[in-house]
Amino acid sequence: MEWFGDLYDRLEAADLVFFDPDTGLETPSRGRHTAEGPKYVCYDELKSFYDRGQSLIVYQHADHKTKFETAIHERAHGLRRNLGCETIWVLRWCRVQSRVYFLSHTLEHRRVLEKAIHLFEETKWCAVGHFTVQKI
Repeated sequence: MEWFGDLYDRLEAADLVFFDPDTGLETPSRGRHTAEGPKYVCYDELKSFYDRGQSLIVYQHADHKTKFETAIHERAHGLRRNLGCETIWVLRWCRVQSRVYFLSHTLEHRRVLEKAIHLFEETKWCAVGHFTVQKI
């Protein structure tokens, strides 16, 4: 895709790249070449950034067709499998309409990002239940 090449080149020096696709991570029923495909980010697109040494955050809003807990685990395991990473952190917003942020860190960024996550867990955002944090 044209947008991908431009984005990939422009973000070469970034340590952390945030993705906010219209719909979320690709699903088996909606691949790149379907009418809705451009609304998703594909695993191979993410992998090219991850393989370059960049950590990733991917936004995913609730899927109304499946139980959200199930969808979270499926997407997290899909990220681990397709990126070849050890851990996916799931930061879930629990108010009004659920949504999640998947964080996949490289080994180089592991210490600093895990420290940030643990500090975030100690904030009121988590203490009052706005966010939950899970390591998958």
